[in-house]
Amino acid sequence: MSTLLDRWKLFRNHKNYDFYSLKCKGKPLGTVDAFYEKYFAQYTFLEENNNYMEWLFPIYGSAGLNPSTKPLSVQEAILIKNNIHCSIRVVKSYKMLLNFFGMTLVNDLTGEVGREPEVWESRYCYLNTASNNNVKITRMLKSLGLLGFELYQKAFVQHLKVEIEENGLLKNLRDCHKNYWCNYLKIQEFKNESVFFQHAQSQSEIYRNYVQTEQKFMEQPKLKEIYQAEKVKVNPAKLYSIEKSNVDVGSGAHFKCHYNSQEEEHQARIKFLENIQNGRAEAEAKRQKAQLNLSASMKASN
Repeated sequence: MSTLLDRWKLFRNHKNYDFYSLKCKGKPLGTVDAFYEKYFAQYTFLEENNNYMEWLFPIYGSAGLNPSTKPLSVQEAILIKNNIHCSIRVVKSYKMLLNFFGMTLVNDLTGEVGREPEVWESRYCYLNTASNNNVKITRMLKSLGLLGFELYQKAFVQHLKVEIEENGLLKNLRDCHKNYWCNYLKIQEFKNESVFFQHAQSQSEIYRNYVQTEQKFMEQPKLKEIYQAEKVKVNPAKLYSIEKSNVDVGSGAHFKCHYNSQEEEHQARIKFLENIQNGRAEAEAKRQKAQLNLSASMKASN
């Protein structure tokens, strides 16, 4: 009798699966679909609140600071990764956080991450100076692996590696990347992948409908207005040449630029502007290429 009761309790406590399958609302978010549609690119809200992270990116053993959430169970992880509708919502949650960081998912199948052409400068400024984002990134990466997206873990960390080591950006993420996140680059075999990849590979009707819906969503006039407003927030010092100082005041931290001479600063500014121009062109080229490939594959499947 106790065994049956334990099983009932185990399978009854599927709060994370219920959230991703639209069987329950996440307090105080509402449904996962409603949250995505309402708060995508709402940067002020996403900066000032953290309780959505526990719902969007559940992990084993920790429900985080939101008392209405529960830790992810092994059974829930299996249910979510084997359900295409749940998996699509996980991808949308990931894309939402990528956009928040100034990034975009270039390719669903490879997980390639690029800069979001419209807002990457301003969002990188925030990402580089707000250390609480390190916690967001860590939780997101853990959750992606548990929900069948190890490929996305590696691709995201690879993007950070290029930005930090080759492009000289996001310097304040360097320590976390070196000490923690870079371990995801060692993944050689992706096990227990989400069914999302099967549908993307075969261009199933469910996947094609998802892509078409996303394209319309991203073309909303309100997003263009938000992106336009973000462009005025770009601060070159915060984006390119910032380093943390050792002085903390209250809950924040002072930041300062490190140059040995005016010539060094001048050269840094030139490189910064080159990065801006190259980054925009590269991101736009990748986006156009991805759209062309998707259109061609959809035509072929029809």
